Amino acid sequence: MIDTSFIKGIIPPIITPVDDDSNINEAKMRDQVDFVINGGVHGILAFGSNSEFYIFEEDEYRKILEIIISQTKGRVPVYMGIGAIRTQKCVRLAKMAQELGADGISVLQPMFVKLTDEEMYEHFSAIANAVPTMP
Repeated sequence: MIDTSFIKGIIPPIITPVDDDSNINEAKMRDQVDFVINGGVHGILAFGSNSEFYIFEEDEYRKILEIIISQTKGRVPVYMGIGAIRTQKCVRLAKMAQELGADGISVLQPMFVKLTDEEMYEHFSAIANAVPTMP
């Protein structure tokens, strides 16, 4: 059984700061991580709905998550939000989260498509099976 006892408290989905050219603003990202931790949160959710996750390429996901995890320095758990529509992309992102040391993932149901119950089950099962030890 996967230990999920550490998942509790306030876990805000943080925004992803970018500059005028839509490049990741690393300094502001690091400042934001410190700000929310110093404010007393119990974890950080990267790529939540308010982080504009849908505009980033996978290499940008990697860079952003690396910044958050390195700045957090183990002070609070880091979770990766996954909101891709395609199952294959969700699997890649889940594996990336695990590889980079995220403490867990949060997966949205695919948007803009109507899945049957069986298709939804297959989608979430494929992701869970790709990272079977990750909450």
